[in-house]
Amino acid sequence: MGGVQRVPGVDGCHSMEDLSSLVLVNRYKQFMLMMLFVEINKALCFSKLTNHSPMAENHLRPMAIKENQLTVTLLISIMAAVLGSLQIGYHTGNINAPARVIEEFFNTTWRSRHNQSMPEQSLTFLWSLSVSIKDFGALLGSLGVKGLADTFGRRNAILIVNALSVVGAFLMSMSKATGSFEMLIVGRLIFGLFCGLVMSLNPLYIQGVSPTNLRGAFATLNQVSFATGILLGMVVGLETVLGTEENWSLMLSLSLIPATLQYMSLPFCPESPRYLFINKGKEKEAEAALKRLRGNPEMVKKEMEEMREEAAHSETGVTVREFLRKRRYRQPIILVLIINLGSQLSGFNAIINYSTKMFAQSNFEEAKYLTLGVGAVNVAFTIVAFFLVERAGRRKLLLAGFLSLAICNLLMTITYSILNIVPDIRNIQVLVVFFLISAYEVGPGPISWFIAAELFDQSARPIAMAFTSMLNWGGKFLLALLFPPLLNMCGAYVYLLFMCMALFAFTFNMFRLPETKGRTIDDIAAEFRGAEGLHVRQNPQEILILPDSPLKVTCNITGTDNPNLYWYRWTLTDGLKLMFSSVGVGMTDPQNMGDFTSNRPGYLQIDLESKQVTQIGSAVWYCAASPHSMAV
Repeated sequence: MGGVQRVPGVDGCHSMEDLSSLVLVNRYKQFMLMMLFVEINKALCFSKLTNHSPMAENHLRPMAIKENQLTVTLLISIMAAVLGSLQIGYHTGNINAPARVIEEFFNTTWRSRHNQSMPEQSLTFLWSLSVSIKDFGALLGSLGVKGLADTFGRRNAILIVNALSVVGAFLMSMSKATGSFEMLIVGRLIFGLFCGLVMSLNPLYIQGVSPTNLRGAFATLNQVSFATGILLGMVVGLETVLGTEENWSLMLSLSLIPATLQYMSLPFCPESPRYLFINKGKEKEAEAALKRLRGNPEMVKKEMEEMREEAAHSETGVTVREFLRKRRYRQPIILVLIINLGSQLSGFNAIINYSTKMFAQSNFEEAKYLTLGVGAVNVAFTIVAFFLVERAGRRKLLLAGFLSLAICNLLMTITYSILNIVPDIRNIQVLVVFFLISAYEVGPGPISWFIAAELFDQSARPIAMAFTSMLNWGGKFLLALLFPPLLNMCGAYVYLLFMCMALFAFTFNMFRLPETKGRTIDDIAAEFRGAEGLHVRQNPQEILILPDSPLKVTCNITGTDNPNLYWYRWTLTDGLKLMFSSVGVGMTDPQNMGDFTSNRPGYLQIDLESKQVTQIGSAVWYCAASPHSMAV
């Protein structure tokens, strides 16, 4: 072998007998490096950390508290908020089935003005505009999210924008009586402004009032309400219900019912405690709101501590320019961009908007009832997502959803291509449509709307949600406007475009998206803060020492003048264990196991030899730091 090899990080040479244990440790070390920060909460018991600093407890947070976290106030607050998405879903679904009746109204109105029928091309364009103008209005409405959310608060902003829904529904319902299809289009534009605002404000409010271990499930209720609204709109739009020449205007006014219910319930719900504390500095009001929402003093105390830590790391008044330029926001911005565009350009919205015509082209006599099946599957799998999102996690559901969407779009291409040759393939085509809907609603559908609220800190969250809304509604608008001509131009191959987008979203998120399930908002934001903030460089990267060997480590830190360091030791017998920590430069923890000296701000030298600490067995040492922790 050519002699004894030196061990990295250890002064001197050692015998082959000593090195035998080192080989075994090396094998375990490679595995531990990969799993360290994924499984750290499972490796450490909370009881072992109670004597450490609050920052260490926050960083190594165990499983969420299991006490009952549901209160009547919390449930009413969530249900009152999602009434807005119910209205949006209703006006998304009710425009599909009665399309022929409303197109005839356009033609009749044109004929009464010009004494001739509207040209077919103009009628097609006017109908496409009527469908897509809501999404364009939502795109514009997204621009006002930050101003309203920061100025009036999350709850009050929802109440204010609810007026847009009332005005929009009123104009749409009066278009027939006034003989003006322009009023219908303007009404949908105004309602679109409401859509763009409330679909961003709802996740902000829900995230602000929900406990950590239920945050994703409650955020999914926004999509459940939206899908339920779509199904209700589809049912009410049937000719056997209100989708007739006499009653379609009444159909368009029914969204006034949930709008009124929201005005009756939401004012009695508490404002988001995070908004009160972090944005407004009203600690007592935030604590009072938490007491109403939790009903558990221990949980209130715990969440107040979390908000204090988040407030310490949050900036005030992040501008759009800072949002786009700051390094800490770059990866979350790209993630939100890919997730939302992948979601909207995956084929789901094409099916929701044009399913009736799609099934009719496949020679189904009762295409509108198959469209109801689409709506029912849509609702069913949003409910499935509600139960899965806190069990499987956001990342797994997104990856499974995007991969399934890619497969479904490939199958859609195949079935459409051979439909004329094998007419019976249409039955398989229906199943593929149902599978595509389920794949979307289990993952990308609900998660794309609230993932930004988890990836960004409090100061950047309103801009992030506005960005999310712009991407979602911009994608919907483009798809609603361009899908019919693309289908005519490309035929079945248009679904290959959707397949490519879903595959790209799957691949990117597989490598870049962190899991957010069960993590505090500050912990998630800290993962991205580390990109520009705190950097830890340990020399050597892993300290691997043998029995009876002293340990001397130099650790350079940039990005902070007062870091908190946590030193872990991993051995075959003990596993991973937090040995000691420093809270600020030059301070030791109560265990007094390290000598921390400061040569300059942001620089620490740790010398265990001076304390005569000897190693009982071979071990691997790791350093982590807050606010950002990493294996180095």
